[in-house]
Amino acid sequence: MVRTRAYLRGVSIAEQIKKARLDAGLTQLQAAVLLKVAVPTISRWETGAVTPPPLTFAGAMAALGTNGAKSKRTKSRKS
Repeated sequence: MVRTRAYLRGVSIAEQIKKARLDAGLTQLQAAVLLKVAVPTISRWETGAVTPPPLTFAGAMAALGTNGAKSKRTKSRKS
């Protein structure tokens, strides 16, 4: 099994992706739709079974509203 470097600033890429999704308040299904990937892909990224390519990772983090700083999306409720 080939292992890839999955750490950035001491936190695994898998952990960063999961944290970004949770901070955005999204389910895996919602994140998959947003990122235009299959739900199992999100799961594999979050468990570390698969590491997304660097550009995919950067795009996913941007789409989830993360740029390295703490951010949290708020859900608006229609009255």
